[in-house]
Amino acid sequence: MVPIKGRSMESCEDLKDISLGILAWRTPETLKRTLSSYSRSHLLNSVGEVTVFFNQVHEADLKIAESFGLRCIPSEENIGIGPALSKLVSSSTKNHFMFLEGDWLCVEEHEQVKQRLRIGLDLINRRNVDVVRYRHRIRYGWPLYSRATYWKKGARAISDHLLDTIHWVKKPEERFPQIKKKILGGENWYFASSKHANYTNNPCLYEREFLERELLPRAYGTGISLEVDLHDWWKSQEFSVAQGPGLFKHRPLEISGQGYTASSAFKLRLFRALGIA
Repeated sequence: MVPIKGRSMESCEDLKDISLGILAWRTPETLKRTLSSYSRSHLLNSVGEVTVFFNQVHEADLKIAESFGLRCIPSEENIGIGPALSKLVSSSTKNHFMFLEGDWLCVEEHEQVKQRLRIGLDLINRRNVDVVRYRHRIRYGWPLYSRATYWKKGARAISDHLLDTIHWVKKPEERFPQIKKKILGGENWYFASSKHANYTNNPCLYEREFLERELLPRAYGTGISLEVDLHDWWKSQEFSVAQGPGLFKHRPLEISGQGYTASSAFKLRLFRALGIA
């Protein structure tokens, strides 16, 4: 761990210092369920501001955001993940920023949300880490590509994604020396260099200035391959990455971009009939 320095814990107790930026692309049923989970866990009213960016916006998208009292940035076109992230960050006003996509459910209660976000803020403000991941360690959802690769090809094949092993290895710090563990708030938190903790679009908390300085100048691709675009650069930077028990589960109900198509509606009805959705 980096020696503790910077602001004290008292200076980052207030979660109002976090801007939440949510990216959605034509997944209305998924987005409604996701936002309902954020409301139920009090995430929406705990943070300082929440903005939803809609790629290829539909009128119904705006009504969903309005029903939750959220600010929107609509785009008539699908501009991709990187440019959308840039617009969300540039529109934010708080010192910290968490990026979410519309299919990440919050699966914890309010007290866990508060504690784990505050620990993340403290780690960033003390300059212990550059980014804090919040994918849930146990209820992480599907897919988790690194796990499938690990079982097929072994740990060496996922060296760049080694921090992901906390999702399926009970004591990863004992198996992999590249991962360090610290108990914070009575829970296990894990730390690794970006060499072994890939850049991800999964839920992450950053200092906004870090995003503006390091990531956004490189997030200009108009497709959906931001993780691929940034991978080699991120790996070479030796950023410090933390991940604790997490808060969010990946659970889409529709294929992105197809939430208003007949096939997507049919699949949703089928999922509901099967008790999946």
